[in-house]
Amino acid sequence: MTPCPKCGRAVPVTKFACPGCIDDASRPHIMRTQVEPLRAAEAGTAMLTIRLVSGRRHIQLFGFDYTFCSQHVTPQARRSRIAFNDERELERVCVACRWHMRQALA
Repeated sequence: MTPCPKCGRAVPVTKFACPGCIDDASRPHIMRTQVEPLRAAEAGTAMLTIRLVSGRRHIQLFGFDYTFCSQHVTPQARRSRIAFNDERELERVCVACRWHMRQALA
């Protein structure tokens, strides 16, 4: 492994670029794809998918195997759905996921 010249994270020998830098660069684009599904959830025509990762509840990105706080989700992770406006259930979800979700709508 060699250190990334930009961020200092370790880059595996099998990779051409730093996975962390790639994720950081793609995050704004991914968040732009979340606006329409989040607006549908806000209007009540779609539900938020909640995934249990490492014992914590997270909001899964629409169309991706990641959560709003960048946790990877496996298909085996327990899944449930909640309404966007269900404040009681949203309070039980990861704070970072809620923050990133609100930022995507802002």
